[in-house]
Amino acid sequence: AVYGSVDRLRTALTRAALRWSAVEYAADIEKTIYYLDQIDFGRLDHGLATERHILRSRFDLDTLVESPATWLSLRDEFERWRQDYRRAYLEDHADKQEHNRNLQSKIAGATKLVTQINLLQQIEAVSIGTVGELGELWEETIRYSGVCDRDGADILLIDEPVCQQCHGRLGQPANHTDIIEMISNVESIFDGYRDRLAVVVSRLVLESGVPDQLSRLFQLNSAGDLSGLANVLDDKVISFLNDLFGRPDGSSGSVDDWTSPQS
Repeated sequence: AVYGSVDRLRTALTRAALRWSAVEYAADIEKTIYYLDQIDFGRLDHGLATERHILRSRFDLDTLVESPATWLSLRDEFERWRQDYRRAYLEDHADKQEHNRNLQSKIAGATKLVTQINLLQQIEAVSIGTVGELGELWEETIRYSGVCDRDGADILLIDEPVCQQCHGRLGQPANHTDIIEMISNVESIFDGYRDRLAVVVSRLVLESGVPDQLSRLFQLNSAGDLSGLANVLDDKVISFLNDLFGRPDGSSGSVDDWTSPQS
């Protein structure tokens, strides 16, 4: 009877110790479940997604609390899976940031064009007068674009399954369609202004009264290459061009006709 009582006491103490250990691990178990539930693979069809689903299905908090040994084994499986997940995530993150760096280069070029368009609008002979809100629209479009400057060493993925700076999801496509379309629109508007300016300058050369037709031909050829003119526009240059071209309000009666869509 004594031995039976000792065995029962030992068993009770062992169960109590296990329950105490389970309470100790409960926070870690909940944290791991939360981690798995936060992962979103986007459109990526990846073996990691299947493994995550299988792993997550084995996480029952009540069962694990009753059996800490099961939790310790499952925790090791989770850690191995998380290392695989981190490798895939870092590769995906690096690819996205390379894409974003290329996009930023295009944005920088388009931003320069937006500035030049705003200056070209001030030349009355070529002003279209329909892009007054272009600058604001452009800034709104690119507001949330950028490159995450974190690299692999800074992205531990221990407490959260995403980069804490950019919050990018594994398999989430880099969707910048609105920016690409806006860049195309900006380039189209700038090309329209450049062509319009070339027409004005070409007409001015043709009517300049230069007697030597060969010299006039050289001048006309130079007038067609105005790619660098927008780069030097400032208030003084714009004022000079307005005086040179005349103004559509009547100070030069033919300039507006030259640049009309029908011409």
